[in-house]
Amino acid sequence: MSRGHWTGQRERASAGGMRFLSALMRRIGPGPVKLLVVPVAFYYYLTSTSTRRYSRQYRQRLEAEMARKGDSAALPAWFGFRHVLAFAQSMVDRVHAWNAGSQGMEYRIEGLVQLDSVLERERPGALFLVCHHGNFDLSIARSDMVPGKRFHIVMNTSGSRIFNQFRDGLLQTERLRFLEPGEVDAAEAMVLAGAVDDGDIIVIAADRTGSADGANAIAVPFLGEQARFPIGPWVLAHALQVPVYLLFARVEGGACIVRFEHFAERVELPRGERQAAIQALMARYATRLEEECLAAPLDWFNFYDFWQVSEPDANPTG
Repeated sequence: MSRGHWTGQRERASAGGMRFLSALMRRIGPGPVKLLVVPVAFYYYLTSTSTRRYSRQYRQRLEAEMARKGDSAALPAWFGFRHVLAFAQSMVDRVHAWNAGSQGMEYRIEGLVQLDSVLERERPGALFLVCHHGNFDLSIARSDMVPGKRFHIVMNTSGSRIFNQFRDGLLQTERLRFLEPGEVDAAEAMVLAGAVDDGDIIVIAADRTGSADGANAIAVPFLGEQARFPIGPWVLAHALQVPVYLLFARVEGGACIVRFEHFAERVELPRGERQAAIQALMARYATRLEEECLAAPLDWFNFYDFWQVSEPDANPTG
């Protein structure tokens, strides 16, 4: 498997390290811990050639896209290090939110009208599309923002099993059910269909492909270059015939901003035009994701060859 793809990267988290971080967070709070991770992020930035490469690749595409749009805003100095530091500090925010729940951080919910429309429907289930821009895990910690709902979270945990086991241990609740994409077979699809009939929410990441060979993916323009996006979320949305919403979450000024956006009332994939229909949906989604990247450049946390245009490297990131 290509190590230029995220599934080929080795996990850097350890169970002991995660427990230490969690205990430290409870003792001194997230602010001091964010300062403590600065030298750790700097060391990681200096020693991981692949991380620097993929951050630089992303920055180059950002700058080209900004130039095409006539945007004269400058990216932060030392972008690569600031990029890695943003990711490290986002981990601190995640652990803090998992430890403290809804009381651990100020939350501001945008798109409440969209959210209310989910709750008021006769068949109130929905599909939420999330991504690896910002901090999706913070919205998991606030699952009570959608009262009375159960969440079925379809997420590939390759390369982050220790991290996710630690998260699941802190978020033990009947409201959250985690699934691997490979577990969504015909039988599971029927379970999910029944779940949305009961008003449950299905959550799935729409930005990362599940394999390096591009299987079950389609390429669309993203930040000026072709990038592969997974077809699975769109096939699932078509099968469930539920409204599709985008869910973005990121930290601004110490508060977590959670934004809901209506994307499609139904996803239809006409026979004989399936690929074209998926490609059109993906192109819309990629354009929206571009906007998020341009608004918050440092919050892009896909540290791998997202555009799959460079040679695989032998020094994987974590």
